[in-house]
Amino acid sequence: MTKKMWSSPVVLVGAVLALSGCTAGPSQPIPESTATPTLPSPASTNAAPAETPTEALADQDELPMPVSAIPGWAAAAVPNADAEEYVTGASGWLSRNTSPRLSIKSESLAAGSYVLQFSCSGDGVITATFQTAEGDPLDAGPVVECANSTTAFDVTITAPGLTTTMSLDGAPTVYALSVQNAPTSAP
Repeated sequence: MTKKMWSSPVVLVGAVLALSGCTAGPSQPIPESTATPTLPSPASTNAAPAETPTEALADQDELPMPVSAIPGWAAAAVPNADAEEYVTGASGWLSRNTSPRLSIKSESLAAGSYVLQFSCSGDGVITATFQTAEGDPLDAGPVVECANSTTAFDVTITAPGLTTTMSLDGAPTVYALSVQNAPTSAP
């Protein structure tokens, strides 16, 4: 007799997302975005991923807030779905034993001018880069090194799609990203 470990694919996906630190909810929708954890490069200072889920779950104790509070913090830290001109966003957490490196691809984001806001909270530093959906650097896309701060900047995307790549150095840290249409100037 075999036992069924997961009652549905939804439970399995939820468990994977919970362990990877990804969160999304009504206040932080992520239309057609995907989050893909990747392993650190050999030159990285981050520890290798945990061999057991226990180590990954222990990282949650080092976060500056409970995992369940991340969506509320994100909604207060950066503009969310209630904000005018809001397009998309993401929030979650990175840690050495879950996802020390994470890429989020928003393929449906139209070409145009946007205001991006990136915020983080915790004892680690998250370095975030922004590229086209194909991985080409944006002309004015900065590299953000976030340490308990919020950064806002303008970008122009010449082809549809945006890829945000984050790398963690240090303790588990939460993040929030918001993308808004850039304000139009009056004629």
